[in-house]
Amino acid sequence: MISNIAADGGMAKKYKHLVDKLSAHPSAYIKNQGTNDLLIVSEGRTTHISFYLMENFGTLEVEWLADYGPTGQLQKKWKFPSNASQQSMVEEIESYVVMKTSQLLRGGVIPL
Repeated sequence: MISNIAADGGMAKKYKHLVDKLSAHPSAYIKNQGTNDLLIVSEGRTTHISFYLMENFGTLEVEWLADYGPTGQLQKKWKFPSNASQQSMVEEIESYVVMKTSQLLRGGVIPL
């Protein structure tokens, strides 16, 4: 498994479209990159958002953690087949993140 990821150029290259979209915010950057995992972080004065990607036996797990300081925290984990469309992954993640963040900012968070 690890040699397959390395043969594909590493996590950032193998999942380029997904990584580019998840790190599109100006303050986002790749904080850590391992053989089969990658951490994207975006930090502000009162916020901390991270996306942790890990490939494991044909599955890509994406974990989102968002700490909006006094406003609240959100988190979610997705599991995708590692050969799934990265655009579909982006759309599913983005849809959920936008919905939950909007709910939080309006003060009506539905439990995760």
